[in-house]
Amino acid sequence: MLGKYVDIDKSCFEKRKAIELGHIFQNEQVYSKMMNGTFTNREGKQDYYWNGCYGIGVSRLVALIAVNQIRKYGKLIWNDNISAFNVNIICKNNDICLQEGERLYRELKNKGMKVCLDDRNYSIGEKLKDNDLFGIRKIIIIGNNFENNGTYDVEDRLTKSKIDISKLS
Repeated sequence: MLGKYVDIDKSCFEKRKAIELGHIFQNEQVYSKMMNGTFTNREGKQDYYWNGCYGIGVSRLVALIAVNQIRKYGKLIWNDNISAFNVNIICKNNDICLQEGERLYRELKNKGMKVCLDDRNYSIGEKLKDNDLFGIRKIIIIGNNFENNGTYDVEDRLTKSKIDISKLS
């Protein structure tokens, strides 16, 4: 049977969309010639072996995870185990909120959390839109509620829950 085609009943297959994660590299005889890797063929002569290798594309894996998250949730939300950050602190652009954001950032960082501090000179709305693109799941907003009540707005983009919590100290 080696080297012969086999009839396959194609009706048992299902057509699906897929993303190719793995790569097959056909190296031909390049590396066997470099290493003088030979074998004795059927005619009794030395011949270089043919080789190849298989690899998983890390960038393709990241793309697959992103696409699946968008299909599942309608937006990019990284899982905590692969996300660059577990929480994004978004601050209103004034001294009080920025100072509190920096203080909270250091505190959470010292507790071992992967924290992002968005202290850019943009509105909170613009920062929230950017966070959607970043895919960070949890958000702490230090804005009007902090100035008026001393509380943070905490959002979980996955569960869509929003709560106010008192200042952490």
